[in-house]
Amino acid sequence: MKASAISFLMMLIASSTLLVVTAVDASDYTLEIFGNANMDDAIDEEDISYVEGVIDGTNEATELADANYDGRIDEDDIGQIELIIAGEEKELTIKDSAYADAPSRIVTVKKPVDRIVALNPYVPELIRSLDADKDKIVGICDNIAKEYEFFPEFSNLQNVGKSTNPDYEAILSLNPDLVIGYTRAAPEHAKTLSGVPVVAFDFYVAGNHIDETRKLGYILDKRSESEVYIDFYEGVLNTIRENVDEISEDDRPEVYWEMSEPYTSSGKGYSYDEKITTAGGNNIFGDIQYLWGSVDPEYVIERNPEIIVKQGSTSSNVGADIAELSDSRYEIINRPDLANVIAVENGKVYSIVSGFFGGLQGNFVGVAYLAKWFHPERFDDLDPRAIHNEYLTRFQGLPEDFLDTHGAFVYHPEVHPNGH
Repeated sequence: MKASAISFLMMLIASSTLLVVTAVDASDYTLEIFGNANMDDAIDEEDISYVEGVIDGTNEATELADANYDGRIDEDDIGQIELIIAGEEKELTIKDSAYADAPSRIVTVKKPVDRIVALNPYVPELIRSLDADKDKIVGICDNIAKEYEFFPEFSNLQNVGKSTNPDYEAILSLNPDLVIGYTRAAPEHAKTLSGVPVVAFDFYVAGNHIDETRKLGYILDKRSESEVYIDFYEGVLNTIRENVDEISEDDRPEVYWEMSEPYTSSGKGYSYDEKITTAGGNNIFGDIQYLWGSVDPEYVIERNPEIIVKQGSTSSNVGADIAELSDSRYEIINRPDLANVIAVENGKVYSIVSGFFGGLQGNFVGVAYLAKWFHPERFDDLDPRAIHNEYLTRFQGLPEDFLDTHGAFVYHPEVHPNGH
C-alpha cells in the first residue's frame, strides 16, 4: 500500500475503548490467581497436590504456587488453597489485566468485599451478571451516572467524577474495599489511592473479558454465577465461530467500518477489527497495525468494500433515535465518493449504535448482528435481538419490554426498518 493512500493516527488506545487482546485457546489459558499452582483454569484439589509436590521436590515451583503471596512455598500455601476452594479465604491475590505493553499488576484484595467504587462503566453490568449484591457499589464514575435509564439502581450513587481523572478525596471518603478501573488508568489510581486495592479490569476487551469475569467471580464469591454467565457469552460466540470456520477466505466479504465522523476507521489491534473477523468478514484496514483515525477516501474506494457498517454518534446502552441511524446511513449512500462502491450499489450499508457496538454488548450481540449481515443465509436461524433481550432480562434484570420501549440499536431500511 502506498504511503500517500492513507493518513492515520497511530495510537495505543489514546481513545478509551478499543485495544484488543487476542483470545487464546482454552488449553493455553491460565487463571492468574495466586493459589492456581498448576497454572490451569481453576483453583481446586489438583493445586493442593501440586504444591505438595513442590514441597517434596517432585514438582517445579510456579509463581502462582505461592498462594498466600509471602515469598515462600510451604504448608501455609496449602492452607490458603484450601480456604480458596471453600470460599473462606480472608484475602486473595491476583494479577489484573495489562494495558498495551505494560505488565499486569499484582493486587491483594481483602475479603469480603463490601464497598466498591466503580471507575469503569461496565462494572455494574458485571455485578448484575454475577448476581452479586448491588449494594456493594458505593461510588460511580460519571459515565454510569449518565446511564440512568440503564442503571437506575446505580446512577444516583455518589459520583466521583471521570473514570480516568476522578475525585480521589471523594473516593477515599467512601472507605472502599476495592476500586475497579480501566487498565490504562488503574496504575495512576493505585499510586494516588495508597492502601486501597485498585484492580485493572476493562470488561469490554473481548480477549480479556472471560478472564476478568472469572476473577471477579472469585473476588465476590460468585464463582458458579460467573461460569453461568460465561457459558452464555461463550455459547453465542462459539455458535458464530463454528460457522465462520467453515467459510472460505474468498467468501468472506470486504468490510468498511466507519466511526461517527466521515472517513475514520481502525485497523488490526483494535476491537472493531476483531469483531469483523469473528463475524466472518475482512476489515479493509485489517492489514494495518494500530490504525486509528482518519483514512483516505481514495483508499476506501480502492478497496471497494462489499459491506459498510456505519457507527452512529450516540453512545448509550438504551439505543438511539432511529432517525439518527437512518440519517447516518443516508449520508454514506449519498456521498459522491462512494457512489460506485459495491456496498452502496447493493444497498449493504448498515447503521449501529456507537456505545452498544463499541462496548461489552458489542462483543457478542454486536458480533451476532455482523454475522447476520455478512452471511445471512448461513446465519438464517441466528436472532441477535433475542440474544440481546436474553442478556438484558436474564443477566441485567431489566424488563421484558426494555428493547421495545427504548431506542434502536441497528438500522437498515429493509433488514431493520424499525431498528429491530
